[in-house]
Amino acid sequence: MFVGPVRTSTLILGAAFLVAGFITKQSRYRALIALALWLGGWETVWQLTGIAWSVAHSGQPGHALAVLFGPRLPLLLHQAIFYGPGVVAALVAWHLRLAVDWRFALVAVALYAVWLATGFHVNLHEGGPFDPLAEALNEGSKTAWGLALLIPLIRPLPDPPQRGGRSGKEVTPTDRLFGSGTSLTTSSGSVERVPRGRAEL
Repeated sequence: MFVGPVRTSTLILGAAFLVAGFITKQSRYRALIALALWLGGWETVWQLTGIAWSVAHSGQPGHALAVLFGPRLPLLLHQAIFYGPGVVAALVAWHLRLAVDWRFALVAVALYAVWLATGFHVNLHEGGPFDPLAEALNEGSKTAWGLALLIPLIRPLPDPPQRGGRSGKEVTPTDRLFGSGTSLTTSSGSVERVPRGRAEL
């Protein structure tokens, strides 16, 4: 279901990120970075996948590469307005050691891989052929990626040790800003496909 050009699930999960930044102990700035990484990261992967898919299925790889890297506003540069923010958000999140729930991240990757294997059909808000399986895989993968970033935001942070009380690692302001959990820098066990000027939300 769409609200204008944007899927309803995108609006709902985006609002959840904003709410999490206000009602939890986490930093609102950290919640905004997580929201930007979710939307920007998803858009980056979708745009670049669509470009690669177009080249692979064009039947004229030489012409497709010329469109992508040609001297007059190549498609790769033209689409950067969509995938560029995702790259920036990923770099900032890496620097801030933003926590990620890798279980949901792996679910997102698996669903995205199945979407690719089943044809990578994209349902558009303007209409056209509607593929329920493709929509479920699209929505499922994007939602799982969002939950991978949202869950660490709502996970309770450890309370600071009381004065003269139990010994242990002191919770610093930096810990409260960036939260706990697995960060992006550490890991634990636990050319029609993308039309010009279109975002996939």
